[in-house]
Amino acid sequence: MRATFDPAVVSEWTRRRVTFRHKSRWLWWILTVLLILATLPVVAGIIPTTPWLSAEAFCGVAFALVLRFRYLAVLKCPHCGRRPVRPGQRLPLWDVDCCPHCYYWLINPRRGG
Repeated sequence: MRATFDPAVVSEWTRRRVTFRHKSRWLWWILTVLLILATLPVVAGIIPTTPWLSAEAFCGVAFALVLRFRYLAVLKCPHCGRRPVRPGQRLPLWDVDCCPHCYYWLINPRRGG
């Protein structure tokens, strides 16, 4: 099946994608600050290193993955209004190029974005 190219859909997807990344940037800063603050009790010698840092690393990676792939639930195709990534598929936001539901290009196929 061939995908349809509509410049209005491409420009709206680009606008949504940039707005999403701009608005979610503060969440990354909060995660970074919380991870730094959580290591302070270990550095101060208040609590033991082994279980605390392992749990902190696990939680940090889990929250980072949630933030990284959060767009799957937030961004929708400008043409059909459905999520442009199939269930179970994990793509970086910048690699989503075509909606699998309506077959509209979300980026310019000639320019790559």
